[in-house]
Amino acid sequence: MQPVKKVEIIIDSVELQRLKNLLDEKGVRGYTIVKNIFGKGERGIKGGDGLTEVFNNVYVIIACSEDELNLFVDSVRKMLKKYGGICLVSDVNLIEH
Repeated sequence: MQPVKKVEIIIDSVELQRLKNLLDEKGVRGYTIVKNIFGKGERGIKGGDGLTEVFNNVYVIIACSEDELNLFVDSVRKMLKKYGGICLVSDVNLIEH
């Protein structure tokens, strides 16, 4: 197993392309996106089952080294401050295959 950082980002779906562009520019090698996330935050309830994606959230998961995290964390922080959302970072072990 390899120790890595797990980055979990929840943002409005309308900001997803902006986040993907940011991650690509910073050299993030991979991420997983889960759409239509349900939850409640400082901006109220997000149902995830609307007619359009405008009022939905997305969940982005990244596994990376601490050095890789340091390349994009400040940019993600600025984006969250401007557009809202949440980012969690935790230490996990990656099962290598």
